[in-house]
Amino acid sequence: MNQEYLKKLARLAVEGGANVKKDQLVVIKGDIQAAPLIREIVSAAYDAGAKDCIVRYHDEQIKHEKYLRSAEEVFQKAEPWEAVFNNDSAKQDACYIHVVGGDPDLMKDVDPKRMQSASAALENASQEYRNLLNQGKNAWTIVASATPAWAKKVYPELEEDQALEQLWEDIFSISRVDENDPLDNWKKHSDSFMNRVKKLNDAKFEKLHYQNSAGTDLWVELPENYVYEGGGTVISDGRMTYPNIPTEEIFTAPKYNGVNGKLVSTMPLNRSGVLIKDFWFEFKDGKVVDFDAAQGKETLAELLAADEGASYLGEAALVPWGSPIQKKNRIFYNTLFDENASCHFALGRAYSESIEGGQELSDEELKEKGLNQSIIHVDFMVGSDDLSITGYTKDGKEVPVFVNGRFSDQF
Repeated sequence: MNQEYLKKLARLAVEGGANVKKDQLVVIKGDIQAAPLIREIVSAAYDAGAKDCIVRYHDEQIKHEKYLRSAEEVFQKAEPWEAVFNNDSAKQDACYIHVVGGDPDLMKDVDPKRMQSASAALENASQEYRNLLNQGKNAWTIVASATPAWAKKVYPELEEDQALEQLWEDIFSISRVDENDPLDNWKKHSDSFMNRVKKLNDAKFEKLHYQNSAGTDLWVELPENYVYEGGGTVISDGRMTYPNIPTEEIFTAPKYNGVNGKLVSTMPLNRSGVLIKDFWFEFKDGKVVDFDAAQGKETLAELLAADEGASYLGEAALVPWGSPIQKKNRIFYNTLFDENASCHFALGRAYSESIEGGQELSDEELKEKGLNQSIIHVDFMVGSDDLSITGYTKDGKEVPVFVNGRFSDQF
């Protein structure tokens, strides 16, 4: 692992991703295997003027034992102290840095109902925290740390130490960490989205039609005054943040009850350590009315049953074929990376910034405007080298948005 690049990645997460401000509380969450990167993040946060850094380590092996062996009722209610921490830290204007990367196969022998119940219980108990993040009041970012099990999953043909080194190289290069200043790299990267974002917003599309040879044939209505965003997000106090490191997407929200047709995944989805493969959904008036998966169907069913909004879409993201991640020609078994390899949708909650003035609206008001509400937000990939997306304006004009998996010349 390149130690200089590790420090640069930490600085990027702090000064770019979360854009830590002076005297701010910084909360860092990650597995104990990510300790080398987390320590660098803590150092970079204090360099940026953080008032305090709170590190919330977990151990995925212990979590695995808990899911297998704890009593059923343990997963029905969140620990009060955990919800109190989330809610109180958010009210103290904390920012959050999540470090991901673990064994993609670790939870495959766990009952998915247990994981979904635990996740739902914590989400429901942490309502204040979730609302403040959704409203853009608190900054957050996600960054990756390589682990041996994850590396071997991505590079099974390599010895473990070689696979780990290669995965670190991938993380650095895809995250735009190189010999240059990573903040400069990301400023240029974010600026590169602006022209396309403006054109997509100026188009005032009423609906989009997705088609490819994998079987996708989907009509997606867009809410009134939709907003596409990409590269970074401006939070309520005016600071630019990068919620995902890396990112290649331009996203908005579909009208939650305006999706009809079939949507077929083109890459596996790793959900809490369970791999869901070769799956599809059939939508009617926005809701999933039928679905199947060659692997992981039970986990997918639990996901769709998480709450009322879990079976509706909350995000529609555009990623051109040939992105830096797609060019690696690897499945990373990690949504942070795989979602940036191709166009994707998300089941569940919509981001409030996906409509004009959305960050000032309540959940109920957002729903009235057409943005789905849910305790989950789960991305899955649908892009391909033959994906076509056609936009339809209010005056009936047809505009090619994607041709053969890439933006058309008009964008």
